[in-house]
Amino acid sequence: MMYAGTSGGVYKSVNSARHWEKANNGLISPDLLTSSRALMVNSLVVDPVKPVETIYAATLKGLYKSTDAAGSWKRIGESLPDQMINVIAVDPAGALYVAGRQGVYKSTDQGTTWKPSNQGLQSLNIRSLAISPADPSTLYVGTNGTGLYRSHDGGGHWEPLPLSITMGSR
Repeated sequence: MMYAGTSGGVYKSVNSARHWEKANNGLISPDLLTSSRALMVNSLVVDPVKPVETIYAATLKGLYKSTDAAGSWKRIGESLPDQMINVIAVDPAGALYVAGRQGVYKSTDQGTTWKPSNQGLQSLNIRSLAISPADPSTLYVGTNGTGLYRSHDGGGHWEPLPLSITMGSR
């Protein structure tokens, strides 16, 4: 299966992208389902622990989870301080990370409870988040204004990454 997040919600393909169908049940209120700007889905991630059925959607209006391959969605993460979520990531052990204008938040119980993970970040306006495929406890974030950061302890502490520019000989 393939999924795509758009300004109109989520689309799903079961035939290698030859045909796409809207998959917004519970994600968008029924009166907005036909609108092209109903809901901005900023990021989609398939859970590596349950890759066939569990998907998370980070939107401008909160965090959503599907446990039936995008057949339906349920809102989670209402306790997060900012519901405008830019990015989401799930590590192979099941820890869930979200980030937006208020920094990085981590959940170890599938999104029921959240803890901030911002120690060492100079800007909490996070634009990108990635988990290292070689080491799931190593995370990277890109901020709006203060650059790139890395955490070697699952978001417990962040360190700025120096930019090194290699110039060819002239």
